[in-house]
Amino acid sequence: MRSAERGVRNAEKKEAKMKTDHHQFNRKPHPESPPAPPNRTVTCGVIFIAFIVGLLGLACTAIILLLCLVGRADGAEVVNPQSAIRNPQSTAGPSERLWAAQVEVESGGDPNAYKPDEKAAGIVQIRPINLLDCNRIARRKTPWIAADRFDVAASRAMWRTYLAHYGRAYRRETGRQPTDETYARIWNGGPDGWRQKSTDAYWLKVRAALNTGHRPQGNI
Repeated sequence: MRSAERGVRNAEKKEAKMKTDHHQFNRKPHPESPPAPPNRTVTCGVIFIAFIVGLLGLACTAIILLLCLVGRADGAEVVNPQSAIRNPQSTAGPSERLWAAQVEVESGGDPNAYKPDEKAAGIVQIRPINLLDCNRIARRKTPWIAADRFDVAASRAMWRTYLAHYGRAYRRETGRQPTDETYARIWNGGPDGWRQKSTDAYWLKVRAALNTGHRPQGNI
């Protein structure tokens, strides 16, 4: 009897174990949670900001290039602001003081002065070659003529045109701003007169006129 009971209990245990194993075999594993999708709002925001920054950079570059082109149009020269502060006359050409001093030295203020040996005429003694050069530089619709050298306003315009042009050439060649001495020696000796020893005496007379307001003794 006891053997039978033990046999029943063993059979029940085996059946229970088989059910347990069958349940564990058929149970599906719990799926893992999928990874969180990327935050599309943040990604789009970063891309948009990068795009705007790129556009701003291109716009700044375009503006700088445009300013450079405008500054150099018609042969204009871009001037260093610090240089202009150190020497205000550098961007405006020869000074009014220099004009007055050279008028005093060249003609003593006589607009009808004429020197036959050099064919120099007018208040600043403009020679024929200077007249031709001024017309070449200015490219006026109505060129200056020989008689204009006896007109004070025309002479002044030619004087300024000539010195401003060769003053810029001097600045490009040397990297320095032209001074009253530079302009005076160019007027006396031509485009490279600023480096000619022969213009030293002329500059000394102009410098004296700048300092005293009186014309030194002697002819130019």
